[in-house]
Amino acid sequence: MKKKTRGNRGTNNRSGARRLVFILIAVFLTGFAAGATTLWSAHNRLIDWRASINDVQPLTRKEISALRAHLNPVHLRAVSSVGIIRNSKEIDELIQRGELIHLSDCAYYAVHGIPNGMAYLRPQAERTLAGLGARFSSKLAGEGLPPARLCVTSALRTTAYQNQLQRRNKNAANHSAHEYGMAFDISYQRFPAAGPFWTPSVWKWKLIRLLLPSEPTAAAVAMKAVLGRLLLAVQQQKQALVIHESQQPCFHVTVPAK
Repeated sequence: MKKKTRGNRGTNNRSGARRLVFILIAVFLTGFAAGATTLWSAHNRLIDWRASINDVQPLTRKEISALRAHLNPVHLRAVSSVGIIRNSKEIDELIQRGELIHLSDCAYYAVHGIPNGMAYLRPQAERTLAGLGARFSSKLAGEGLPPARLCVTSALRTTAYQNQLQRRNKNAANHSAHEYGMAFDISYQRFPAAGPFWTPSVWKWKLIRLLLPSEPTAAAVAMKAVLGRLLLAVQQQKQALVIHESQQPCFHVTVPAK
């Protein structure tokens, strides 16, 4: 058997290096083409979404007034039969009896900024929240808007926590339906993306939000209108009472106790 000469080994090394360069170029070009296709696809989807966003009329003054028709005393009367939750000990007891449901991110809503130990609602209120999220998702799809979830910014508040809020913020109510575990706040500025990342509409919307920060702001105005009208319908059906908050950018929703 003949031994390979240094010249042969050098030729083989150069051939191998060329093949590696060609492979790297091919990979780069494939990735570039895929990236360009992705951006073009997202751009086309953005054009459709922009048209749908512009078609949604903002909430009118009349609609906002209707969302402020039932103020705090009405909300308190609607939940008084279930009793106030005063402290963490009572929270633990209610959890053990299955009378409080822990809130965590799901398909229809995301939890944001709620203090530890306060992300709870009574079962009836949590079912209403989840139902709202499902209906909201369906409404967005019907309007041709990007996929989004509700953002829950407040849920249960013990009496002690409500008192802390009242001392820090003079606009906070002395008593709130939050203390009964029957109320929650939904942001009307923040709408997290909905669905698995690999879903085309989801990753396109997330890519657009990353590259064009102004787009989510425009979309939020339309989504607020969709959510506000949904809440008006729910209020008319006597499934909830709603307050369009002005001090905080949220809808306060109370579920009447049954």
